[in-house]
Amino acid sequence: MRDESEIKALLERSYNIKTDKITKSADGAGSDTFFLSASGCRYVLKFPEESPMNAPENEPELCEHLFRDGISVSRFVRGLDGKFIQHDESGAPFHLRHYIEGMQFKANTMPKAEMALAADALSRIHASLSSFPPLPEGIGSGFFVYMTPDRAPESYERAIKAASESGAADIKAELEWRIGLMKRMKKAEFDLSRLSVVNTHGDYTNNQLIFSGRRAIRRAC
Repeated sequence: MRDESEIKALLERSYNIKTDKITKSADGAGSDTFFLSASGCRYVLKFPEESPMNAPENEPELCEHLFRDGISVSRFVRGLDGKFIQHDESGAPFHLRHYIEGMQFKANTMPKAEMALAADALSRIHASLSSFPPLPEGIGSGFFVYMTPDRAPESYERAIKAASESGAADIKAELEWRIGLMKRMKKAEFDLSRLSVVNTHGDYTNNQLIFSGRRAIRRAC
């Protein structure tokens, strides 16, 4: 667990940013994620989880590519060395992006009009990704090595603990529901060699969309 003094030192060394407030996110999808305030600005700091499925070095350039194609995405902050990806003392990568103001819908609450906007946004993302260099294979043999029916609940349990400590009751309830759902699901095997492999968003869910008002998608995270 990274403490506040370590994070402050990293931000000052890598970005020359002095933070006023640091809050750990209870829902980092397996990664250590923090919300920061500094001189009137808000940021999101993320230490990506170590996994063959993750390719943090591609994320900033990918978002810049989508942005140039007119898709609203989060914008990353370059370090003092001009690079998006920075590393801590142990060599672990991390990156910083601007915090986006807006609203999100909880699970199973998004109205149909917004669901249509979400589907349209996904189609535009995929169209844009078709001209991006091939991304590393995400859901392949490596995915099922790390995200097994036995290991997934362990990851959720860690997130539940963080949610409880931060008082995020809605996130805690969502994760507990997911664990219960997994217990009811039948195990299945797939012949991955029969699937096509193309650039795709991957885990596209409503909690990755930030709306400005009720009718416009502001950011696809």
